Amino acid sequence: MQFNVEIMDAIERTYTDTIMFDLVWNDVVLTKFKSLNTTKVTGYDNIPSKMIKMAADYLSSHVTLHVNRCIKEATFPELLTRAEVTPVLGKTIQQKQ
Repeated sequence: MQFNVEIMDAIERTYTDTIMFDLVWNDVVLTKFKSLNTTKVTGYDNIPSKMIKMAADYLSSHVTLHVNRCIKEATFPELLTRAEVTPVLGKTIQQKQ
């Protein structure tokens, strides 16, 4: 019975812990934009990374503003929570087949 109490204590602690995010700086966002790999495919927005890289000087201040607003308000746009995940078979799984 003690084991179950320990699990419940751990679960309770998990929900009460606080995650803190630092605000981002424009120069950091600009550096990230300029270092984008232009050979990668686009995401859900269908904006080529080459275009983002070309417009980095203009976009970085706007993106910085919106990211910092999300951090301050503890919100995150639902559209940005989507991801397309493709499983990759590891060596041990491939050897078994």
